[in-house]
Amino acid sequence: MKLSILITAYNAESTLKRCIDSLIPSLNEEIEIIVVDDGSQDKTAQILLEYEQIKVIHQQNGGVSKARNTALDAAAGEYITYLDSDDFAVAKAYPNLLQQAVDTKSDILLYDAYFDWGSHQEYFDMGHHFPAGSLTPAQYVLCDPCPWNKLMKRSLFTDHQLHFAEGMIYEDYALIPQLANWAETITYVKKPYIHYWQSACSIMRGEGYREKSKDILKASELLINGLELQRFHDEAEAVVYEHMLQNSSRYFLEHDHLEVIDEIADLMKQYFPQWHKNPYIAQRSKKERLIGWLFYKHQAKLVKKLVASKQKIRSEVND
Repeated sequence: MKLSILITAYNAESTLKRCIDSLIPSLNEEIEIIVVDDGSQDKTAQILLEYEQIKVIHQQNGGVSKARNTALDAAAGEYITYLDSDDFAVAKAYPNLLQQAVDTKSDILLYDAYFDWGSHQEYFDMGHHFPAGSLTPAQYVLCDPCPWNKLMKRSLFTDHQLHFAEGMIYEDYALIPQLANWAETITYVKKPYIHYWQSACSIMRGEGYREKSKDILKASELLINGLELQRFHDEAEAVVYEHMLQNSSRYFLEHDHLEVIDEIADLMKQYFPQWHKNPYIAQRSKKERLIGWLFYKHQAKLVKKLVASKQKIRSEVND
């Protein structure tokens, strides 16, 4: 078996058929599909009965990480990739990708995606704007950490006892960059092969996200402790900066969780006190770096006031 396509599904009756049907034409003796039904309470299990050619595993609900780990443990392919049950592949995506992975002898094959809203779709560069071709492990760390836009050697996980951290979100950000420790040949295909469905019900947009959003702190520590920092210090620093002092801090600012921004600042001080000297971060805009510095200095309240003042001025100008 060359490739295992691993799908996790929870109450996915509205999208699961579209997902699986996009893959069936790709099935052959070298490619298997494994679906883990994570304790669904809708018609997911009934839909799966329609597909005799795929392997189905039913388990009690344990969350996406547990389902991904179950699928990984059941996989037989030399390569694995993940796919969410609301996403779908372009025609013949996986035979094409598998052939490219084999031809380039890649440990990881990275590719782009469409962000799909149904009414329209947008091409999304998943490779940190690097050119197509070979990537160094350091460049790979900077790329998007999703597990669904990569073919990855299964041995990268099994040889090093790697699994997704369970009971938390940001589990992919915590784990996928760590593959750089052992991957030697990494190839970037600058072409979209996946439709990444933009659903209001996704984990990162649903009501439960606010409760779990602090997991970014735990995930960042898992990433920092898992990556070989002697090799990837600057890259790890830049990635943690982007996820913590920028993306997450802005979210917590918007939702008035300023105390969490202070926790983020403390974690940055613990691991990356010289982040402002990082060569990757130096390429970001002055405005962004200033906001990051204010967050770092426990000045989230000041940023909140500045944002409010700017919005007030805009409103008065528009009136």
